[in-house]
Amino acid sequence: MLIGNKEKIQHYLEQLPDKYVTEVIEYLRFLEFKSKNKIADKSSMLLSEQSLSKVWLTIEEDEAWKNG
Repeated sequence: MLIGNKEKIQHYLEQLPDKYVTEVIEYLRFLEFKSKNKIADKSSMLLSEQSLSKVWLTIEEDEAWKNG
């Protein structure tokens, strides 16, 4: 019997530690938003990149993501 994609997702969700479920939900919300063609235009994303890099490009941020 072939397993459909939604069933595969359900299987992986059941195996996933609870601490990661919120991240999955946020990603699914992003995909829903994207699917409705409501993504801001690329230029506005690029404009925000410089201001956000002040937060992202820090030693603290690198440490937080080091162990993934």
